[in-house]
Amino acid sequence: MPKDQPENGEKEKYYTPDGTEIRFEDRVPDLLRDIFTGETVLTITERIRAKAADNLTPVERAKCGAAAWNMWVQVYADRWCVREEKGTHAYVRLKSVNDEAYEEHFIDFSDGQEKDENGKYKITFIDFTHFHFPTQATFAGATFSGGVTFEWATFSDRADFEWTTFSGGADFRGTTFSDRADFERATFSVGAYFMRATFSDNADFTGATFSSTVDFESATFSSTVDFESATFSGEVDFIKATFTGDVYFERATFSGEAYLERAIFSCGADFERAEFYDKLSSQGVIFLAKTRWNNTVFYTSVNFSESQFLAGCDFENAKFKAFANFDYVCFGKPKTAKPPERYEKWDKTLQDKYDKLHVTSKSETVPNFRGAVFEQAPNLGYTEIADIPIYKNKEENQLNLWQRLRTKGEYLLTSRTYDSQAAAKLRRIQELANQGHHHLAEKKFFRVELLARRGNEAKGFWERAMIRSFDIISKCGLSFARPLMWLFFFWLPAFMFIYANAADISILDLNEEEIWNVAQYSFANSLSFLGGLLSEQASMVQYLFPIKANIPHWWKLLHNSIATLHIFFAFLAVRNYFKLG
Repeated sequence: MPKDQPENGEKEKYYTPDGTEIRFEDRVPDLLRDIFTGETVLTITERIRAKAADNLTPVERAKCGAAAWNMWVQVYADRWCVREEKGTHAYVRLKSVNDEAYEEHFIDFSDGQEKDENGKYKITFIDFTHFHFPTQATFAGATFSGGVTFEWATFSDRADFEWTTFSGGADFRGTTFSDRADFERATFSVGAYFMRATFSDNADFTGATFSSTVDFESATFSSTVDFESATFSGEVDFIKATFTGDVYFERATFSGEAYLERAIFSCGADFERAEFYDKLSSQGVIFLAKTRWNNTVFYTSVNFSESQFLAGCDFENAKFKAFANFDYVCFGKPKTAKPPERYEKWDKTLQDKYDKLHVTSKSETVPNFRGAVFEQAPNLGYTEIADIPIYKNKEENQLNLWQRLRTKGEYLLTSRTYDSQAAAKLRRIQELANQGHHHLAEKKFFRVELLARRGNEAKGFWERAMIRSFDIISKCGLSFARPLMWLFFFWLPAFMFIYANAADISILDLNEEEIWNVAQYSFANSLSFLGGLLSEQASMVQYLFPIKANIPHWWKLLHNSIATLHIFFAFLAVRNYFKLG
């Protein structure tokens, strides 16, 4: 049997006819693996035909069709690959720059072609469907005079299309680029189609010109992708594309509509100084690393709704000349966040990265809109910014609670929000929310700003303690239920014990009716500002304390003050929610 089916995610195991295990570099295509395992045995006739094809130029050989081309590739498998014996198994890899005669066997399509004074040449052959290129394939400087297709082709080594001109449509849908793909300064005069293409190594489109539609829908980029200074004159489609390496669109120009919907950016994405002259639709995009949009210009509408910026983003000095929609956008990943749509279809590496990506004490997830210009108020109605934890130094983490109290805040003063600019960034977001009359969103951002001040702008122990208490009791004035729960489930029972103790009564010895009366008394003190309860309160005092009760007046005053404060916070949440007053 030439190979064993993998189990538990392991790689397939291959064997030679004599039973020796053989392992392959990932770039080695199945076409060549079948030769080394004996799965494919070439006949004498096929070898003779391949030898004849070897004397042709690359263009002439390509005209023989995919079957003849791929048979030639198989016959000369030893030309492209190196087999090394390693103990009990053999290892087969593609030749690299360190191997003898590596460059001698490059497939250069300029061979045998008439070139002009600039080294440019024309290729009229148009169909490379299912072709396998086992070594570097060079089309640099070529001009395809008509439409050309590389649909489902495989480039196992570098694909060189630098300065190539595609005068007709260029179809790379389903194409596999196992090594570097170079399209630097390439020109696509009509449509360029890369749907479901796979780029396993760097992809370079620096300075490329796309004069019409370009489609990368569901394409997979596993390494760095560079579209710096690229020009997109028609519609651009990156819907459901997956980028697991850094992406650069710096200084790129988008003249047509651009779609990034449901794309995934696993590493950094840089759109600095890019220009979007038509609408940008980035709905449902997942950014797992920091994104840069500094000095980017959006001339028409932009839609980021339902996108997730989980590791920070920078829109400093960006210009939004039309409506910008950030509705339901999440900046930072809350611990309670649910997996996004299509999570189950992600590969294990992406899932693991998403699962581990929570806001930590060193996260810088607050978006930076400082210096950004919005000519129309943005939509921030349901935008969410994850809470920012406090960063504590190592010494403080080693202290227990008693030791921290004994230091009188000495170590507490050193803990802080790691991003020292977070509060300033949040104030800018509040300004934008106010500009769009998103009052509740503005209050939510204010809460995060208060928490972000700790240790940076708010350095005093008591100031920071008050901010923390305000958040614990009422979520900084945003929760109606929380202050009432504190009042009736903590303070009311606590003062029940206090009042019973003041009358020398053990609350544990009371029957149900007596406990109920103590609870009513504590409840009445909680709401003593309601005049109708005062008479009932007096009768309960006589019932509970037939002997003169020794209840200090300041106890009741403290109870009334605490209750009034909690009720105030509850109604503050109502006011903030409905924008009353």
